[in-house]
Amino acid sequence: MSSYGVNLDPEANVVFFLHDRLEPALQAATSINSTGSVAAVYSNLELLESFLWLHLGVTSDYFPQPLARRVTYEYAVPILKAYEAIMETKRSETWLAQPMRNIMSEEFSGRAPLLNIPERPAVPQLINLPTIFQNVFLLSNGFAQQEQTARVVAAISIANERIWQQPITIDESGGFPLDEEPDAQMLNKGLSWSHRGFFQMVEYIKAVPQVHEDALNAFVERSEQKKQPPNSVQRGREALDRFFERVKQVQQWRLNFAYPDPRERFLQIARNVAESSVQWTSPNEAPYEVVSGFQAEIARLLQYWGAPQSKSAGA
Repeated sequence: MSSYGVNLDPEANVVFFLHDRLEPALQAATSINSTGSVAAVYSNLELLESFLWLHLGVTSDYFPQPLARRVTYEYAVPILKAYEAIMETKRSETWLAQPMRNIMSEEFSGRAPLLNIPERPAVPQLINLPTIFQNVFLLSNGFAQQEQTARVVAAISIANERIWQQPITIDESGGFPLDEEPDAQMLNKGLSWSHRGFFQMVEYIKAVPQVHEDALNAFVERSEQKKQPPNSVQRGREALDRFFERVKQVQQWRLNFAYPDPRERFLQIARNVAESSVQWTSPNEAPYEVVSGFQAEIARLLQYWGAPQSKSAGA
């Protein structure tokens, strides 16, 4: 696979991943005692996502396999514990896409060395896959480290219906809303606690498709310059689509919009945000139109992440 135009330090990439992504996830997972709490589930899923990013990075020739494998073996025990804990839940199929479950089942079977990726997906030489991976991984890493976003993810993707109501009693200084019992002294503030995290999530779910589009445009431009045949260009488009589908699958538990509950909860927050902002709109705009228009735009954004296309969005 070509590293067209890439100037990356593979060893530094692994060191950054270890210190900035994997070790914080490990510390969070090992600091939680309650195995069945939302916090425990969140931390286990975050640890598994970190492993899947490492796997995708090796597949994309961004992380060198020998060094990445050494890191994985060093931390294999907590990663395996996280995997076993999630697979014992009734919602593992919702949080983890089937291809990701297949990868982890094979990796943790003991039948082959970890990160055993004998065949790389076919990618045209004009696609700069290591740099594309770096761009989307750095976006994801920043997204994962935002506390307000983590609160929203935990509420919409992990909490059951009873616990989903609990963040309503957490004020903005109340921290990560993962306790089983809310503090009765806190004031009810509706969904206002979620607004900052909501906008951070919207920025991210818009940014990844933009990286996808930019990568496709760059590939098409290079193909035109090199006078590549149409079938070669089509193979490149398909390779990029496969890569970004993997990107979405790696973080499905965070952005689980193919499933009704997380999607409807996120849209509920979107409606709350829109209703809260109506007072700032033009007097010529009807509140209903403002709210419904904002919700429709958010629903369109979610389609890239697996949400079904609605009639209002042009189906």
